[in-house]
Amino acid sequence: MYLAPLKHKLLSLLGAGDEELSAVCARSWQLAPATQQTVAPPIYNPADLERITSSPGPAPLARQLQDFHSTTRHHLPTTAFLLEDVDAVQGYLYCRRWKQALMPAPVPIWARRPELQIAHGSLACTWYGNIYFGHWICDDVPLHLAAEQTGEPVILERSAYLHEPGYRDLLAAPRHAIERAHFDTLVIIRDAAQNDYKRRRLEVLRSRLGAQLRGAGAQRIFISRGLTGQQRAIVNAEELQAYITSQGFCSIDPERLSAAQIAARTWGSRVVLGMEGSHMAHALLTMAPGGVLCCIQPPWQFTSVLREYTQNADVRYAVVVGHAAPGGLRVDLDDLKRVLERIEAALPAA
Repeated sequence: MYLAPLKHKLLSLLGAGDEELSAVCARSWQLAPATQQTVAPPIYNPADLERITSSPGPAPLARQLQDFHSTTRHHLPTTAFLLEDVDAVQGYLYCRRWKQALMPAPVPIWARRPELQIAHGSLACTWYGNIYFGHWICDDVPLHLAAEQTGEPVILERSAYLHEPGYRDLLAAPRHAIERAHFDTLVIIRDAAQNDYKRRRLEVLRSRLGAQLRGAGAQRIFISRGLTGQQRAIVNAEELQAYITSQGFCSIDPERLSAAQIAARTWGSRVVLGMEGSHMAHALLTMAPGGVLCCIQPPWQFTSVLREYTQNADVRYAVVVGHAAPGGLRVDLDDLKRVLERIEAALPAA
């Protein structure tokens, strides 16, 4: 039987649980300071935003729209915390009165594997990176580089994403996953900010990819969503496909390609179009500087999450809001044409 979850539960019942990370760490230090950044505005048709009705996740729609429009970003510092006597238990970390869930899993009770004894490690995974591929490649892989500077990077055991092994090979970020372990010391890095420190690590990852590719891919790419994510059906998909093909877009289906093939086909692309979702993150390390990532969004599920990541990839963000239709959403080709014209006007000279 696992003792760490039971110990934490008992402390919680006694009113002594859920202490802040900063209170239980042996020490903490900044890897990068808080900063303020001015970013380029998004590209969109103003009339599109009038169709938006709601957004997913905990952030209300008003906050999503505020983040979408804002050209000023306030980035938190990147901070490292050294913890002593830490238990990793099937998706959870425990240290005295502190507990953190790193994936949506029930609190474990019965042991399935022997406990590993690890002298020192550095955590290289996050809650969102353990759930969404896009967050994994934009957050957890850069975090791996930071973790390398403070110990051996480790992640908690989970099923690997379809393209994770390929990208780990391309980006020299080996996977060391543990399900149950005790760490004498463990470093946890708070790395949510899109600051200059993360930007430098993204540049390192981009250089590692570029060193293995030969020549540029297509200038215009359409990334299909596939079947592994949440389904957001485009009811006029055939009409949309015919139009974007006529506009010089090369369509790719990531589920039919390896990580190396995706990187080769999107390397140096100036415009990448597709339904909003994790699959769009394939392009963030490969697009040409100054390129534009354009996301098609359902009016009932508007989010500005990917815009937060484009700024550190030297990429502009654009959006086309679809029209609600029976069975999904319809992409109005005139709306798309107007956004593509705005995108072309914003692109740097080739």
